[in-house]
Amino acid sequence: NNVLLFGPPGTGKTKLARQICVGTVGADQYELVTASADWSTFDTVGGYQTTSENRLKFEPGVVLDRFQADAKGMPANEWLIIDELNRADIDKAFGSLFSALTGESVTLPFDDSDGDPIEILDATRTDTLVAPNRYFIPEDWRMLATMNTLDKTSLYEMSYAFMRRWAFVPVGIPDLPAREDGDDSALESLVADYVAVWAANGGVPKADHHYETVGRIWRAVNDQRAIGPAIVEDIYEHVAAAPSTETADYVSPIIMYVFPQLEGLRRNELEHLIEKLEMIVDDKTGELWTVAR
Repeated sequence: NNVLLFGPPGTGKTKLARQICVGTVGADQYELVTASADWSTFDTVGGYQTTSENRLKFEPGVVLDRFQADAKGMPANEWLIIDELNRADIDKAFGSLFSALTGESVTLPFDDSDGDPIEILDATRTDTLVAPNRYFIPEDWRMLATMNTLDKTSLYEMSYAFMRRWAFVPVGIPDLPAREDGDDSALESLVADYVAVWAANGGVPKADHHYETVGRIWRAVNDQRAIGPAIVEDIYEHVAAAPSTETADYVSPIIMYVFPQLEGLRRNELEHLIEKLEMIVDDKTGELWTVAR
């Protein structure tokens, strides 16, 4: 099946999809696109476009474009990553691809410049000659897609017919250790593991005096709304240079990076969260409450 990675924001779904493609088919053998509410089959499958000679010519969309290497129609096998898949109106954008996604051959309602019908052929059609109007889908070709679960109810829904053509793989957040007898050393150790990766990849300093506070913020937010480590990294980067937790500005990154993820929380849930955050970061100015209101 094609693979759809879903989970909370900031869990690295897109990066994981990239790494899968690089590790499987190579860095130059895949394409990343972002879905849009404006998508139609013109964007995914293709359609007629006017040439400089004022003639209509079929141009492949982002999906079909993965299967031909040149103007002669030589087969290709580039994988496709579709970021934020459910931002597209699925039936409008993928309707004519439903059968092709299950390995069936499809003839599209388009002709090439020679008048030959555009065909999507499955991997079993090895006896068919290569031609510019034929798009061969290799058996090992895959689409990968990502979906933010927080957007699931506010964007386009997926039909069951479309969903059964995908394997849904959850990309979750780690289990954050609970506080035991006033000790958060386990949580601090978890944040330290993440900081080690961030420091290796992006040059973020290792400031262990911030680990516990950052971890407590993460755990408090997750009690109401799950967020991934990428958002926590933004918070950490903002405070890492501060020499102590007393001089660090934790309020600003919470407002900048966490608050946008809290849309849709009930008032009592938001109030409960801010009370916990206020105790963690000692917001003397009351800015958390002001912005939340």
